[in-house]
Amino acid sequence: MRILVADKDRSVLALVSARLTARGYEVVEVTEKEDVLRYLDTEPVDLVLLATEVDRYGGTYLIDHIRKRPHLTTVPVIMMTGQRRPSMLASSSRRSWSTE
Repeated sequence: MRILVADKDRSVLALVSARLTARGYEVVEVTEKEDVLRYLDTEPVDLVLLATEVDRYGGTYLIDHIRKRPHLTTVPVIMMTGQRRPSMLASSSRRSWSTE
């Protein structure tokens, strides 16, 4: 299973990547929004883990652009954050959210 992990914080990216790799997942690390979209347009992934902020754009911005691409509509996208700000998540047009 190939997982794309996107976060502007390289230390968080390294931690998440190390934990997933240790469990046998193939991990692709990305820190810039343009790289997320470019990768997803050229390579298949099974799951996308997005930080709530990737470079100066929010992860919700990326979800909106991911969902506009027909070949990615069924790829699961999980937002990750170290903060509890569910009001920020409400600004996006997602089907469901969990703050756990």
